[in-house]
Amino acid sequence: MMISEAVRYQSTLFGMAVIWGIGIVWLYDVLRILRRIVKHTKFFVYVEDIIFWIAEAFIIYHLMYTNDNGAIRIYTMFGICIGIFLYSLLLSRFFVKIISKILTSIINFILKPIRFIKRIFESLFRRFYTKLKKIIKYFVKRLKKIRKTGRIEDNTK
Repeated sequence: MMISEAVRYQSTLFGMAVIWGIGIVWLYDVLRILRRIVKHTKFFVYVEDIIFWIAEAFIIYHLMYTNDNGAIRIYTMFGICIGIFLYSLLLSRFFVKIISKILTSIINFILKPIRFIKRIFESLFRRFYTKLKKIIKYFVKRLKKIRKTGRIEDNTK
């Protein structure tokens, strides 16, 4: 028995919709990973979510427009939902957790020597600053003493 060309095309489109659903959640997981690495306020999380879902709506529409002349079909939406559900159920949690840990480890590995050098410079600066403060205090005290003895005239009076 031969499958008609329309059924074959619709089956292919359904498979593509499942992949689109997986792609949507995967992109959202990338956003979640970035949020774990770089802390966000609630306001920016809301703004990012709104922008993400508006962009996704345009992407889905574009995919439907290019692949099915813009027709929104139930089986296409169902395929997207199945892709979202399967990825969320099977992979999402592990992907976010593992990639977040890997990236955090890499960032900490890179930042460790930078933090060490920063502490050295802060320590040196602090020592330099305290010595400079003592020197300035000494000279101010000496100038006041010289001024009181009259060796320096006070022209402000």
